[in-house]
Amino acid sequence: MIKIPFIGASYEMDFLEVSAQRCVNMYPEVYTDANAKDHISLRPTHGLLLFTTLAGTQSIRELYLTSTGVLFTVRGKSVSTVNTAGTETARFNLSTGDLPGEASIVRMADNQTQLLIADGTANAYTWNLDTSTATQITDADYPGGLFCGILDGYYIVNKPGTLFAFFSTLDDPTDWPSGNTITKEGTTDPINGLIVSDRRLWLFGRQSYEVHYNTGNSTNQFLRMEGTYHEIGLEAPDSLTQDGENIFWLGASAQGFGKVYMNQGFDAVKITTIPIERAIHGYTTTADAEGLCFQQDGHDFYQLTFPSENKTWVYDKGTGLWHEKLYRNPSTSVDERHRARRQVFFNGNNYFGDWDNGKIYEVSQTTYTDDTQVIIRNRTGPTNWNALERIFYTSFQLDMDVGVGLPTGQGSAPLVMIRWKDKGRWSNKYQMSVGAIGAFGTRVKKNRLGASRARIWEITYSEPTKFSMLNAFVETK
Repeated sequence: MIKIPFIGASYEMDFLEVSAQRCVNMYPEVYTDANAKDHISLRPTHGLLLFTTLAGTQSIRELYLTSTGVLFTVRGKSVSTVNTAGTETARFNLSTGDLPGEASIVRMADNQTQLLIADGTANAYTWNLDTSTATQITDADYPGGLFCGILDGYYIVNKPGTLFAFFSTLDDPTDWPSGNTITKEGTTDPINGLIVSDRRLWLFGRQSYEVHYNTGNSTNQFLRMEGTYHEIGLEAPDSLTQDGENIFWLGASAQGFGKVYMNQGFDAVKITTIPIERAIHGYTTTADAEGLCFQQDGHDFYQLTFPSENKTWVYDKGTGLWHEKLYRNPSTSVDERHRARRQVFFNGNNYFGDWDNGKIYEVSQTTYTDDTQVIIRNRTGPTNWNALERIFYTSFQLDMDVGVGLPTGQGSAPLVMIRWKDKGRWSNKYQMSVGAIGAFGTRVKKNRLGASRARIWEITYSEPTKFSMLNAFVETK
């Protein structure tokens, strides 16, 4: 048998014979052990276990763990806390009237005593973590942005549509002196996002960003660091996030948009591939993209969702490779964007808040469904060819987990589906057994596969069982 190049990331070009590769609800894992059977395999993306459902009717706007270990949530205008058992306690409601739709993402920052909720209104709230009381900000100089951070005890919030961010009195998010301004100086594109990372303040506009620091001088408290201005901006404000080490965002500049960036020091490094950038360029709406970071199974992921396009892309920082993550809607059988909108690490687990309802899910690597719904895993490999010589295929075989069937019900006799494409036309789908529970000698194989000068292989797996794939082989004549 001949090993063929089949395992890999998503790299689908518009000319499929160049590259048709898709990796949906699975991701490549690369091995550096010289004695490993191979250097790369495909692993299953996590499943979702329902943790709790928040009261209300709107989408989840934020999940935030305070520095004192309390999980705060926002759904619509309702601010709640949730304990480790998933029990929700309603705390207070945000302002009404000038809310931006009660659906926009809000952000929080705390100093172990005072929690600030930046909800885009002129009368945001704080929550005292010691006394469990809410206070509405009445200071007329509060800037009213959707972005906030805390740096050396100063709360920082953007003023929408301007070049300015404001900082509070030290350790007091209710007091905003009019002179406490931070100015984005490099160019005149207004601040549309800010983030605090490694005790530095990053200010973004649509076409540029710059980094500021705390000088310790009360006259000029925050100043731009020399050499940190770059003419790469923020296309989608809600795509801006960090994982504790790096900042990620969907970028734009005076020359165009559609590239995703990660910082290295104070520089921006492009992490998207040409196929992903081409896909983004084809989207009707990109400014609503939402990003989150999470760590799972030893991997650091940046997940980028395009709500208007119903698409989710995921970047693996360790490998530099991308995959897709989709949810099969059981009512319509249509693939939609992944359920996750907001993320928090709490009680030793990652949790995601749903974009469409009040559900909070536990992220589980050993759960093979999304809230009991089937996960469709798909791998489309690169074109298999031999200088356009006709290849006669007598068999195709996968080296993958076998004997992983469940005792009863769906998954007790797991199957993987295979089809192939020759010159623009897909074959029928065929089943290959993965083996009932304990059937570790199963060969995942299909015989008599015809001939082609250039062939694309595709496999699909939808069983609620353990899944991993190492290689693919063909027999030819």
